[in-house]
Amino acid sequence: MLVIVTSPEPGTINQHQKHGSKNRTFKQPLPLLHRIVCNTTMPTSTLFRSEEMSLIQLYIPSEVAQPTVAELGELGLVQFRDLNPDVNAFQRAFVTEIRRLDEMERQCRFLITQLEKAKIPVQPSTSTANLARARSPQEIDDLEGKLREHERRIQEMNGSHEQLQRRYLELTELKHTLRETDVFFHQSESRQDDIPTPFDNDTHGHGTNHADTTPLIEHDVEAAATAEGLHHLSLGYVTGVISRLRMQTFERVLWRSLRGNLYINSAEIDEPITDPETDELVEKNVFIIFAHGRELVSKIRKISESLGATLYQVEESQDRRREALRGVEARIEDLNNVRRLERFSLSLTRIDHCRVQFNNVKSSKCLRFTLTPCYYIAHNHQVLYTTNNTRRAELLQVAENISSWITTVKKEKAIYHVMNLFNYDGTRRCLIAEGWCPTLDIHIVQNALRRASPDSGSGTPILTKLHTAKEPPTYHRTNKITEGFQTIIDAYGIARYREVNPGLFTIITFPFLFAMMFGDVGHGFLMLCFAIWMVRSEKKLAKADLGE
Repeated sequence: MLVIVTSPEPGTINQHQKHGSKNRTFKQPLPLLHRIVCNTTMPTSTLFRSEEMSLIQLYIPSEVAQPTVAELGELGLVQFRDLNPDVNAFQRAFVTEIRRLDEMERQCRFLITQLEKAKIPVQPSTSTANLARARSPQEIDDLEGKLREHERRIQEMNGSHEQLQRRYLELTELKHTLRETDVFFHQSESRQDDIPTPFDNDTHGHGTNHADTTPLIEHDVEAAATAEGLHHLSLGYVTGVISRLRMQTFERVLWRSLRGNLYINSAEIDEPITDPETDELVEKNVFIIFAHGRELVSKIRKISESLGATLYQVEESQDRRREALRGVEARIEDLNNVRRLERFSLSLTRIDHCRVQFNNVKSSKCLRFTLTPCYYIAHNHQVLYTTNNTRRAELLQVAENISSWITTVKKEKAIYHVMNLFNYDGTRRCLIAEGWCPTLDIHIVQNALRRASPDSGSGTPILTKLHTAKEPPTYHRTNKITEGFQTIIDAYGIARYREVNPGLFTIITFPFLFAMMFGDVGHGFLMLCFAIWMVRSEKKLAKADLGE
């Protein structure tokens, strides 16, 4: 860096003259004469060692604290120190704002989930300049209102669909429960005559002991295959559906809790059932459990519900079970018709016109017509179509802006996390911050502080340089070429402050060693083609969302 130095005053001497050096200053003063010299005391940037760092202190007025931190964050040249190490994270100054932004971030995740379920792609944000600036409190309030309103509308429109799915799930599980229970009672009735008793003798005249192979309660269950037997033996039962993954745990817990005083029978449901809350296919089992006494039955119910099982009431009479099964199947058919109509109306919202072909028409010509979907759907299903259309329009509007919303929320959250590291001076109404900065870039930081408050009407943040004996952090200045090699070195370990940096030498040694490992021409040609593709796609890859 070049500085302007004036000539010394008449009669003054420099340090060399003071110690008897032959190098003396000018004997005659040279008025209005300046010399341009190189300042050898100013540190220079080099790749051999890390940058010289300085500890700076900032006095930031409260009115411009947020835009100042945002401007410094865009530079990425200041590493702030925590001036409140003894303060709990939940007791810091801006914890309320962070919780508010956490709620906004949760709402953004909810909207992203809804877009994925609807298979609507998220539009990437194109205006990088707009995202770089800090948001005012009024803009954050407006964004919070938008997210809350979008979440409320989508949840209301999802309510009818989830209720339909939940009802379909319950009826499907009840149908399988009725079927498997009826099969079990039918098998028990067919085996009722074959139940051995303690008075049965084998062919040699000795009593047959079945206590080791068949529990006593199983004999009662086989004997109580009819409703009269259940009342006669005071035998209760519990029926329901549980996830197949929890079935073994369920049986083990019941067996140990009831000390074996139960009889359980289960059957697998052939097709998986869609969970309305997660929209995932879940394999489930139907179970029926018999036990003596109301206390044991009540205990079985509590254990079943605690393990996530869904219990259903099944009638003891065979006629009532079959009548209930027919009613359930009829309601399932009605729900299937509604679901098919819902899928059809949803498909109509994605197109402007529709083409209908009647398969039962024997003519080779198919009936074609072009109508607006609203007129095509019957009047009694207009509400369903309108709901799907409104929901998709709402999600399309969200997809256009959700990327910029997420970036804004994350940036504001990071700003308040940094501001929690500062001290608040109540008398001066300002925030006091300390941080490490490269000595060569202090003037860049000062310019950023001036840009942060051009029209705010308040004072400009003040920067002062502190002298300290603390060891500064290590900072290596890199570019597009040296960044990759420096990252490889940092993966093994970061050098200490002002220690020799081996990253410069790896620019030569690493390609050489890599060529030694893969010395064939074919492999080298493939690597060259891949490198050329990455260079040509540099801007596209830089804008890609890598989940960072």
